Amino acid sequence: MIEANGFPFFSMAIGGGLCILVISILRYWTLLNEMRLQSPAQYIRNRFAFSCLLSLISLFVFGYLVVLSTHITDISLPMELVFGWILFLGSIFVLVTANVTTAVLRRVFKANIVLRNQAMHDYMTGLPNRRYIVEKLKIAVANLPSAPYALLFVDIIGFKRVNNSFAHAVGDQILEQLSSRLADATKDGEVAARLGGDDFAILLPGYSPRETIRRVREIKRVLQKEYIVGNIHFSLDCGFGVYLGNAQDIRPEHIIAKANMAMMHSKERGRNRISIFSKSMQAKAHHTIHFESQFRQSLENQHFFLVFQPQYALSSPPALVGFEVLARWKHPDRGMISPAEFIPLAEATGLILQLDQYVLNLACRTWRQMRAQCPECRKLHFSVNLSAVHLDRPTFLRRFENTLKKHSIPNEAITLEITESALMHSPEAAARKMHHLHSTGIRVALDDFGTGYSSLAYLTRFPCYCLKIDKSFVDNITTDTNSLRVVRSIINLAHGLGLIALAEGVETQEQLELLKGLGCDQIQGFYLGRPIPEDEVLPLIKEKLG
Repeated sequence: MIEANGFPFFSMAIGGGLCILVISILRYWTLLNEMRLQSPAQYIRNRFAFSCLLSLISLFVFGYLVVLSTHITDISLPMELVFGWILFLGSIFVLVTANVTTAVLRRVFKANIVLRNQAMHDYMTGLPNRRYIVEKLKIAVANLPSAPYALLFVDIIGFKRVNNSFAHAVGDQILEQLSSRLADATKDGEVAARLGGDDFAILLPGYSPRETIRRVREIKRVLQKEYIVGNIHFSLDCGFGVYLGNAQDIRPEHIIAKANMAMMHSKERGRNRISIFSKSMQAKAHHTIHFESQFRQSLENQHFFLVFQPQYALSSPPALVGFEVLARWKHPDRGMISPAEFIPLAEATGLILQLDQYVLNLACRTWRQMRAQCPECRKLHFSVNLSAVHLDRPTFLRRFENTLKKHSIPNEAITLEITESALMHSPEAAARKMHHLHSTGIRVALDDFGTGYSSLAYLTRFPCYCLKIDKSFVDNITTDTNSLRVVRSIINLAHGLGLIALAEGVETQEQLELLKGLGCDQIQGFYLGRPIPEDEVLPLIKEKLG
């Protein structure tokens, strides 16, 4: 029998251990309550294990209290038996603690795996995401040159229109079907990922350039099959860009960007085209970015100005009826930049919206001032060009009408020139907007007629005021019988629909006389008047109408 009397240190040790046990009970109890409030599911799963722990610690407390009370009251007990039970409980406590800790850690590890999987995969389609393919690209880059690779970038053309027409739920189902096809089409070692929106990437390792293109065509055929959502059948067009890996490019984001450049190039060439990245594409992309920056600065600094090309009725002599307002860009470093250069780039970057609004505001302000200074201006009209992009904008009509009201321009004083291809971009929406414009007295001229692909059925639905015959036909009417027949047909078509026929690009007296004989109503071109700056417009009006 062991005596506990005469050992102050023993009492302190037992008391300290008892305090530690009580603190442990409080800590576990607090943790259990926090878990119950913040994570009920975790609380339910771990409640029994923590209850066992608290019970064991409580038994320890009881044992310590027995030992401490024996020591204080000087009662002699079989200490071997007491300590034996305490040690036995201690071993059970260690076992339970190990099991609880192991179970908790396993759940933590499993949760980390789930979180990592979620972080590396797209939530909607289940495909790997951008982060995942970036990691795989790092491995592919490290394995060069012994293991070649290629990256295919796929973009759905016009997918936004699907979402706008059939709601996002239908669009999501199409993306899920496409993702499923990509997952089924990939072979061992290949990785298909959704980068975001309607952009996808496929890592193709171990192929030669020729084999890569063959493999891309196989994937293309899979994606071009019909998609069915409910009773609706869809056929999707895509752009395909291929980047062939080389040792010079080591950053995954740069590789994805170059595959994207190739894809953009394929979309410029048409639908369902395949393009391989080249350095010229990168140079073009850098040029576009530089152009966009300079274009924005020039708009802000008012480096764009207007010129006015006279339009004449083919009477004897020709009578001034109006002006076409044209934008010109005087760059501070490069000087005058041709519209043939900046208009296509503005359309490609979407900056054409800002340019058209800038031109419309400036033209309305200028024409208002001219009408105030010269009453003869009220007999004339001015026309401005409008990009196809505007017809897709729901705010277009409101913005346009507000601009006219702001500058007090009568609706009949302005003509909107819209290209034939712009109307065919979205014919239903274009027809609705044109009918609204027509009802308010605003006239619409169909520009570059004959160069697009509109049908006569659609033409009868567009309330146009005028068909503008493209310069490419007028250039050759005196030498080419086919051009002459086309021009005659357009004039007869316009008159048959009750429209005015206006020929562009008239540069010679012979062309003028021939057009007059064909019954053309109006002309414009260098022969009767080049585009003139603002300060020459009023003198010309006073000369012709004064």
